[in-house]
Amino acid sequence: MKRKVFISLHIVLLLLLSVDVWGQVYVFGPNVRVSDYPPGTAYARTPNAGQRGVAIRGDTVYCVWADDRINYGVWFAKSIDDGQTFLPNVQVDDGLGEAYTPTIVVGNDGTIYVSWDGEPSPFNYKQVYFSKSTDGGLTFTPDVLVNDTAGGIKNHPHRNPSMAVDSAGVIYIAYDDGRNGPGNYDIYFSKSTDGGFTFPNDVLVNDTIGDILNDTRPALALSKDSDIYISWNKAFQWLYVSKSTDGGISFSPDVQVNDTITESWTNSMDVDGRGYVHIVWKDGRDGNANIYYSRSTDGGLTFSPNIRVNDAAHEPEPQAYPSMCVDDSGVVYAVWEDGPATHPDIYFTLSTDKGDSAFVEPNVKVTDIPSDSGMFNPSIAVGNSGKVYVLWKDFRNDFWNGDIYFATGVVSGIEEEEPDHSPKTTEVRLFCHPNPFRDRVEIEYCIGQSAEGIE
Repeated sequence: MKRKVFISLHIVLLLLLSVDVWGQVYVFGPNVRVSDYPPGTAYARTPNAGQRGVAIRGDTVYCVWADDRINYGVWFAKSIDDGQTFLPNVQVDDGLGEAYTPTIVVGNDGTIYVSWDGEPSPFNYKQVYFSKSTDGGLTFTPDVLVNDTAGGIKNHPHRNPSMAVDSAGVIYIAYDDGRNGPGNYDIYFSKSTDGGFTFPNDVLVNDTIGDILNDTRPALALSKDSDIYISWNKAFQWLYVSKSTDGGISFSPDVQVNDTITESWTNSMDVDGRGYVHIVWKDGRDGNANIYYSRSTDGGLTFSPNIRVNDAAHEPEPQAYPSMCVDDSGVVYAVWEDGPATHPDIYFTLSTDKGDSAFVEPNVKVTDIPSDSGMFNPSIAVGNSGKVYVLWKDFRNDFWNGDIYFATGVVSGIEEEEPDHSPKTTEVRLFCHPNPFRDRVEIEYCIGQSAEGIE
């Protein structure tokens, strides 16, 4: 009897130590049109890779983009039914000039924060702006200038803002900036500690200033301790990260992310609950464009060997414009453009080993129509229980004018692995999903009677 009790406890111990997470199967629902102008009558732009076009709070979905239904302006829409339908669009910017490439964050209290670059009257020089809503997106505050070169500088644009907001409501914005040009760009940072009413002096992030190797397209993310991480590309070949631990007063020396010097840009970044920094980007090392990934487990001091995100199903078609997010446990979720440059689709994958070694194959198509329309610049967010939310620019209704579409992805199905009946097996490995597990997961197993397998 004691022998049986010992074996039972030994097996339970193995189960506790050897449970692995394995290939989650995601299914995306019907694509939902978000923009509410007549289909195909305006040209829309979704954010760049380092920006966020979609945010989640509970079962409310928040989206931003730019379109030219009047002049180019920044528009907002939200869904209060988890993305099944969207409420009427609301213009975010003042409408005085043109506004492009927005990014969105939603605070813990429901405040909606939006930043973008634009060319307002009377200067018409591109600058970075900010607005927020405290009434759920019904109205937005007047535009606030972020960069400290008031009025802008001719032929020296400030553009491509990326934003984060901490639990205290401090707003952090990074952008690429041509003030040291012309034709040369650096990465600058600004923050607001008064809820976005003012943004004091800008801070240079990258090591070298005004060189001919442009530093562009930043992505900004915060750790739970409010350490600030900013990543960007230099000359579309190098990816760098810098970190601030003093609230953005100063930034650390640049750290290179990509381990092969080739076309590397359109980076997207996030930080998980452990403080690990995750980055994906478009990479040309394989002779055609693919999506690659790296992470840092030491606070951005070093980065892991780069691994490929997308599968090889559509080679040699290019992959581009990834967007990535992580949940608190470190599961990595990514979307990108996949297919011919003129009419790609949107595809999705995730790394259930938290970016350690591989991403799930085959990749999952997000869009629900044939691959001949053109879907571009996706943006992703993750909600409860691993549900993912994707926004993109879509040309299904008109060849020249794009609309904004959205889809939700959920975990579905179970993947089984054939058992190993060898008497030399020394552990039990259970490959389970979804991850995170639902409230209750039932696992059935049996133990063989081989005498050689019991000691």
